[in-house]
Amino acid sequence: MIDLINADVERILDGANFRQEEEILFRCRYCGPYRLTLEECAEELNVSLSTAKRINARIKQKIMRLN
Repeated sequence: MIDLINADVERILDGANFRQEEEILFRCRYCGPYRLTLEECAEELNVSLSTAKRINARIKQKIMRLN
């Protein structure tokens, strides 16, 4: 899991053009004091683990495009 500072989080949220489920998963995984595992985030989103992994892969692609 990566460690982001608040400025990075805001820059990513502003520039990545996340879909709703991507933003929820991003916030679940990388924001706040209680960072959840991918399995816990899948439960929060009510999706399978494999779907959460696909969403996470899209998030990573969008973050890489920002750099």
